[in-house]
Amino acid sequence: MESIDQKYKILVNAANDIKFYLWPEDFAERLLAVKKDYPWMHEFIAHVERQGHVALVRSALSGQRARFYLKPISLTGLHGMGKSTVLISIMEALEIPFQVISMSGMADNMLFRGAPKGWSSARASLIVNHVAESGFMNPVLILDEIDKIPTGTHNGNALNSLLQMIEPSSACRLYDEYLSLSYDGSHITYLCTANQVDHIPDALRSRLQIIGAGQVEAGHVNSIVQSLVKKSMTNYLGLPTQAILKEDSGLRLNPEFVLDNNSEWVGWIQERLLNIASTKHPEYRRLSDVLINRNVRQAKKIVDSIIEFECTCKNMVDQHDTLSEDSVAKDKLH
Repeated sequence: MESIDQKYKILVNAANDIKFYLWPEDFAERLLAVKKDYPWMHEFIAHVERQGHVALVRSALSGQRARFYLKPISLTGLHGMGKSTVLISIMEALEIPFQVISMSGMADNMLFRGAPKGWSSARASLIVNHVAESGFMNPVLILDEIDKIPTGTHNGNALNSLLQMIEPSSACRLYDEYLSLSYDGSHITYLCTANQVDHIPDALRSRLQIIGAGQVEAGHVNSIVQSLVKKSMTNYLGLPTQAILKEDSGLRLNPEFVLDNNSEWVGWIQERLLNIASTKHPEYRRLSDVLINRNVRQAKKIVDSIIEFECTCKNMVDQHDTLSEDSVAKDKLH
């Protein structure tokens, strides 16, 4: 084997350090926060929990470690209901690395099969690279909008490649064009989303377990708004997700993540958390209407715009104060 391919030796069972992502023993506790954030996704989350319990029971009986794996699933529901975000949230809660692939924008199947050497775009497949770089044989792929997968044959057929990947009998001997070798891809988890079940090709639909996303109800609105505010605040302020706690009484800063003991900054964040996630906020009614109409994505854009505007204003005030202090200091020198 050429030196350039040494990192891929795990794929031909030439390595002794093959690793698998495991089910966390406290997975049920980890998913509690996801349940609160996505109450209308209870059926899907319950399905994941059942799979986890089964894996841990089998592990206890066999004495082997519980490798993480979920059978191919398609989470289906109307556009903007948070299907892909709940999948991401579950993987983050379980600390299982994942990659998201938009099927609607896929031009060819090189991501699945790799591109042969000799081509300017030569590269191993997405799966092969993930396994080789991480050393783990059971990555998670989130295939977004699987109902829009291309069925044409230009640059290969992505649908046929995917069928081979999720079919147990063929997944154990997937072929990579770049490496010119077969490898075992049977440990990979495929989580899909779809807006319309009827648009999923029949051959693919027959290999997926279809689970509905449920419906957003009026009683879910406050919890959803708080979740969106938490995610947006941590994104814009560069804070870890653990920095903001979501409790029954509302959102609050985690004392363990208070930065530099800056009381003014901490007070500003806490005020935003209480205000933006409150029914008293002027945008709350619009957020409620958007959410009840089952468009979580649009609600997230509203929350993002609110927090981005407030963060911009805060930064401008801070810069103004800094300039003023510098100006006073210079005047004293003169």
